[in-house]
Amino acid sequence: MYCPGCGARMPEATSFCQICGRSVSPLTRPIRSEQAVQRSNPARSKDDELEDLLGRSPVRADRCVICSTNGELALFDFGLARIKVTRNWTETIASAAVSAVSLPLIGFGMVRLPGKTTTTRMFKLRMALCEECLSECCGGFPDPSIHPWFPILWEYGYRQVVPSQAISGR
Repeated sequence: MYCPGCGARMPEATSFCQICGRSVSPLTRPIRSEQAVQRSNPARSKDDELEDLLGRSPVRADRCVICSTNGELALFDFGLARIKVTRNWTETIASAAVSAVSLPLIGFGMVRLPGKTTTTRMFKLRMALCEECLSECCGGFPDPSIHPWFPILWEYGYRQVVPSQAISGR
């Protein structure tokens, strides 16, 4: 569990951050009635809910995500992407049905293969690490899973880590 204010790691049973003192209740408290209405609204997607959730828990780039110091920090940019592949089987089913009729009648039939659509959605992330934490826990290269938003995005299906070099060219 991570603090929504400073991004420091916290024990699960804690309700206040030991580093900055902020309450962790925005991520764990029961939803208010207005939020319940928003979640029951079919026009709101899971992505909208995710953006609302992450908007309430900003990650500060002026403090180390592990120890919350604000000394000399190294910044790391990366992305977490969700890749969704869908296939359109409508034409395949229709062409198979036509072929089932035309093949015995005229001796010719054709089945169209399903079309494939790939969509990608990515969140650009930045995390700050002090030199001590970077050398101790990460061996000089940070693990993206220590970012406070990583477990939340992972739960929503964002499972592809995109390096900063691939992001900067876009």
